[in-house]
Amino acid sequence: KLEAYREHVRRIYEEASNGLEVPPELPRPLRVGQAVVARHPITRQLHDGTILTATGFRYRVQFDRSELLTEMVRDVDIMPVDPFENLPINIPMVPSMLNGRVRLLPGMARKRAQPRHIPRGAPADTGRAVPFAQHSQPDHEPVVRDFDDQLLAECQRLVEEKEVLLGRLRELNSAAEASGQDRHSDTFQNQYAQVVLQIKDVNAGLDIVLAKIG
Repeated sequence: KLEAYREHVRRIYEEASNGLEVPPELPRPLRVGQAVVARHPITRQLHDGTILTATGFRYRVQFDRSELLTEMVRDVDIMPVDPFENLPINIPMVPSMLNGRVRLLPGMARKRAQPRHIPRGAPADTGRAVPFAQHSQPDHEPVVRDFDDQLLAECQRLVEEKEVLLGRLRELNSAAEASGQDRHSDTFQNQYAQVVLQIKDVNAGLDIVLAKIG
């Protein structure tokens, strides 16, 4: 069943590459130039890299370590460094609160930092004034006041857990680079794989929570 589902999704992505839209409930496909973590087809170890080309369900990856060169990697052996870049479009980018201020989730800052369109002839500060004027209320409660407190707390917990795991992943990558070895111990590989799986589990939990909030 899993392989049949994979083939179904691959067909959808192939149609999307020909001009059709990806259904909003599916993750957005990986793109050329995106930073990824991929399993090297020869060493079978996970390494950071960048997508050079995308062909069907295979990607040519330029690995960050020069001695690993470039290799074709199957879609089941690759994941984005920042999973938020590939969230389904029907999952809203929900802000969380930190010390009383709206805090953007990882991967959202670049999207939220894009300039807002300002109509021709509007005052220069319209892009700042209008959003607050539209949403402000006399009691000055946060914009997120309507979100369920428990869901928001769970979302915050998962984000913090993910940040810890990403930090651990960076530590493992640094250790692998420092060792200068092409093949690492089974213990190291198991640790690395466990962290990656934990990140995937957290991402799945975030998907569920964000869908409920939306």
